[in-house]
Amino acid sequence: MRWPDAAAPCTSMIDRWVNGGNEGLGCEQRRQGVCSATLRFHRHGGAAVRGIVHRPTGDIMRSSLLAICISLVGVTALSAQEAVAIRTLPFSAARKAGNTLYVSGQVARTPDGADVKESVDAETRQVMENVGRVLEENGYTFDDVVRATVYLESIEDYHEMNKAYASFFKNGIFPARACVGGAEIVFDFKVEVSVIAYKEPDESE
Repeated sequence: MRWPDAAAPCTSMIDRWVNGGNEGLGCEQRRQGVCSATLRFHRHGGAAVRGIVHRPTGDIMRSSLLAICISLVGVTALSAQEAVAIRTLPFSAARKAGNTLYVSGQVARTPDGADVKESVDAETRQVMENVGRVLEENGYTFDDVVRATVYLESIEDYHEMNKAYASFFKNGIFPARACVGGAEIVFDFKVEVSVIAYKEPDESE
């Protein structure tokens, strides 16, 4: 049987393990011909799968583990990206201190969990829509943003990002900003933006 080319990173590691090595693929238990093994396929987020694999022959073992590897090729990108809801991660979308709102870094993931990655322009617009949604939920607008930090995977995307970013500040008054290039952004996004917003105290309160 010919395995898909995407399995190539796994095959040499599996061959070493089947032949008695432990590098990359650990065997926690070896007794009565049964091995509990953990396979990590790092290409898409380092997802791991653990199972009981019988080891009567090297060929059968190799086939079993390659089948696991192939399944990871197909599903890991989903489990590490689309299926990981941002809201489940250990930070708040925003926190308020007095009249200042601190908005966490936003990436191009829609409220229903879809990733927008068609282009830097599309990513930036989705990121800024997410920022705007958090601002609105807390009673702020883009007019109240006083500071922004932009993270780019590649600084070469600076001009494309700027064009989309600027369109969200309708009055032409932009917040102070820093832009960091060469950032390794979570879930393989190319753009991330965090902001700080401030509103003058309401004297009527």
